[in-house]
Amino acid sequence: MGRLAKSDDPALVTRLVDTYRSHYRGSLVTDASREALFPRAFEALGRLRQDSSKQLGIATGKGLTGVRRILQLHGLTDYFVTLQTPDHNPSKPDPGMLLTAMAETSSSPKETIMVGDTTFDLEMGRAAGVRTIGVTWGYHDPAELIPFADAMIDSYDDLDGAIQRVLE
Repeated sequence: MGRLAKSDDPALVTRLVDTYRSHYRGSLVTDASREALFPRAFEALGRLRQDSSKQLGIATGKGLTGVRRILQLHGLTDYFVTLQTPDHNPSKPDPGMLLTAMAETSSSPKETIMVGDTTFDLEMGRAAGVRTIGVTWGYHDPAELIPFADAMIDSYDDLDGAIQRVLE
């Protein structure tokens, strides 16, 4: 929040975080579609889960309680071997979430990929020394992601090929 507000005032950052959390929690009660998956995400996760050489993890700015709720809502609870949130890590773009995820899964940076829709996601990936895939849907304009991405995709249908390319 400090980065978004361009301020290092701890009182302001705390107030912004508290206000954001309050509005977010309220939206969960009034907006049932708020936590829908992006098109073709479920199918892509299913394909990746079937590949025994891959482990899936989450590194998100959402709180752990919310992540678990979303995974349960969509039947994805057992898909991920590591869940990293700001509850126990520094916020993005600090590499802490990815470093913890790699430690938990005994993975190295050269075999890890961060897929994201924000510059914060891809900056975190770069800071952790992993490869990055940007998506053209989501929170940030694709043009903002390109400088931080090893590959860009327009659909989850393109994810498998992008993973293969960036790992080569």
